[in-house]
Amino acid sequence: YQRRVHGEMLKQEPLHVHLSSPIYVLGDIHGNFDDLKFFLRGLLTFDNAVYTANSFLFLGDYVDRGRASLPVILYLLAMKVLAPDQFYLLRGNHEVGDSNGWIDHYGEGSFRYQCIERFGQANGDLAWLKLNQVFHHMPLAATVDDKIFCVHGGIPRPLGNDAGADRLAPLSDRSFFPEFHTLHPVPTDTPLQAQARQLALDIVWSDPADDEEELDTLGFRDSTKRGGGVLEFGSIAIDMFMARHGFEYIVRAHEMKQEGLRVSKHAKVITVFTSSSYCGLNNGSAAIFVSNGKLRFICRLPTQQAF
Repeated sequence: YQRRVHGEMLKQEPLHVHLSSPIYVLGDIHGNFDDLKFFLRGLLTFDNAVYTANSFLFLGDYVDRGRASLPVILYLLAMKVLAPDQFYLLRGNHEVGDSNGWIDHYGEGSFRYQCIERFGQANGDLAWLKLNQVFHHMPLAATVDDKIFCVHGGIPRPLGNDAGADRLAPLSDRSFFPEFHTLHPVPTDTPLQAQARQLALDIVWSDPADDEEELDTLGFRDSTKRGGGVLEFGSIAIDMFMARHGFEYIVRAHEMKQEGLRVSKHAKVITVFTSSSYCGLNNGSAAIFVSNGKLRFICRLPTQQAF
């Protein structure tokens, strides 16, 4: 029943949601309930969305790595049910079964491992499967005030050979997107499915390039750190994309930053990460408040306590 409620609710939202400020934007949580609790206690008026005028946009990667993946995602889904017009949950690269089911790689940090640990083998696998079916319906992108493009990873490459085409147009038609269990290429895909999968892959996996070397004429290159068909994008790609869609900023998550934030690419790209002490590191976490045409940063200083 819970999966049906969440799945049907999310299916009613477009894959590209258009939101208005004031709004808080949070990045990767990765099973870190302590940081989620820290920020929501400070940002929810009287700990209740009913009394809170602002909305909340989460940029994905709720599960894996941290040991509280189940509490994090169940809490956020509950908030989505209680306040559907205030809580928006985008899909990250870990809201995909071939990432969050990889027990051999993530060990006890694996979302699937934690489901099995909590509910037993059969019921745990069933819970993991049902929650991944909910993830399939999550939006992939959001725009705030028509000026701020928000995603988990980054901007998509041009579709086909037309660099000036509207790359986000396919997100307006949910029938264009099957319920992907993986975002990486599948040999049996039709041409339209392959195009949709590539678009989703770019949105949840890509990163801004650290330099402007060896980029193609459209400003992209193969990732130097992720592989698997993932791209990095440089200033040319950013300028073309923002000019085409009228955006002023790109806000994304996907990469740990020491203070929880990084402003790059001539202050056009902002990375936000909302999980401190990530994998035992001494990093901070952050959120962004968008209001009155301004972006304000809220940072939690690093602590020595690993989650």
